[in-house]
Amino acid sequence: MLRTIARCILVASCALAVVAVAPAIAHADDDDEEQDFSREGPYLGLSGIFAVDLSTDNLDASETGGVSARAGFRVAPELAIEVTGNWLSLDGRTPRTTGVATRLYVLPSSGTAWRGDRLQPFAYGTWGVISGQLGKTKDPAGHIDLGLGTDYWLTNDVALQMQAGYTRNAGDAARWRSLDISLGLNWRY
Repeated sequence: MLRTIARCILVASCALAVVAVAPAIAHADDDDEEQDFSREGPYLGLSGIFAVDLSTDNLDASETGGVSARAGFRVAPELAIEVTGNWLSLDGRTPRTTGVATRLYVLPSSGTAWRGDRLQPFAYGTWGVISGQLGKTKDPAGHIDLGLGTDYWLTNDVALQMQAGYTRNAGDAARWRSLDISLGLNWRY
């Protein structure tokens, strides 16, 4: 339990350090051109994940790490749709999730100063499939992930993304529930 707390503190400290340095990096890119951080368009993302097992029937591990990749499209300033893939390491097992996520950005109506701001908070929901050896079989099972996050735009095309969510699975993997924390970058083109 202490290792879990220490790792959570480490992840939070790294995130705070990046957020503290990010404004200086972001403002170095400022020019006379108007920047639109909530513009529509495709993007790619890559994040590191730290997952804390919340199961009552612990799967021989209290925490795990991994990688998340995503490809998405921001269809409106308030809405993005993406396909995600997560790869975790759990005591030699490698559960993988694939899903479709919807992000709802918490942006005020147009005409307000915050609409095009660098900081873009969002709520998200992902539904999909989890596979890999999690339980007694390798049968795929249902997967849902709900959470909150934010994009902090370092430049007009690159954003630092932080998010935390609750993951719940079905089928043979139903006993595995977790709190997932991720930190990564999005590139929009």
